Amino acid sequence: MKAIVVQEDLSGRPLVWQAVPDPVCGPDDVLVDVHATALNRADLMQRAGGYPVPPGASQILGLEMAGTIAGWGSRVLGWQKGNRVRALLTGGGYAEQVVLPARMLIAMPDDRDFIWGAALPEAVLTAYLNLFMEAGLQAGETVLIHGGASGVGTYGIQMPVWPDVGFWSRPAARPSWRRAANLVRNWLSTTRRRTSSNGSGATWAVRRWMSSWTWWEAPTWNGTWDCCARTADW
Repeated sequence: MKAIVVQEDLSGRPLVWQAVPDPVCGPDDVLVDVHATALNRADLMQRAGGYPVPPGASQILGLEMAGTIAGWGSRVLGWQKGNRVRALLTGGGYAEQVVLPARMLIAMPDDRDFIWGAALPEAVLTAYLNLFMEAGLQAGETVLIHGGASGVGTYGIQMPVWPDVGFWSRPAARPSWRRAANLVRNWLSTTRRRTSSNGSGATWAVRRWMSSWTWWEAPTWNGTWDCCARTADW
């Protein structure tokens, strides 16, 4: 098969599309034909030489992918050739094929394309892990999400199912503020419909990190930066 390989011995560590050994399935593994992959910060760091690959992981870049099942090991049950899947990887996504444990597979809906499928695993699973498994987010609490318009940030904003969760988000740059604000508005609208709540307990703010601006109290900072508001007013 072919894969994108970092030429570590050349200046600038260029990426080259070249032939590499075919991956081999273990008894609990699945072989997937990769149709789409994604770019993460860890890929950039690995390409630059600043992100050591975990022991036993593929040296090929790519931490998530979407594709179709091409084969499986002797102990794998429940999957068929051609099944559409996506997955978070320890590496190997920038290749024509990848091998991974069957337990890591996530089935893809038929009405979504592979680009959509490859873009989700890293951001969605990281946001879920941090919000619910690590932080134990509960109804009535407030979340501070740095980088609210980033991949993980955008999914973190949309995950809570309670109408009284507060959000405090810090997008990194001006064009990101309104994007994060719109995500919160959409989240609130969906949550109201799902819970039959008017959302009167929910408060949120999207704020640039400057001490001269006050969050949480005013519906707008001024006529232009109207990204801070109480959700009860919507």
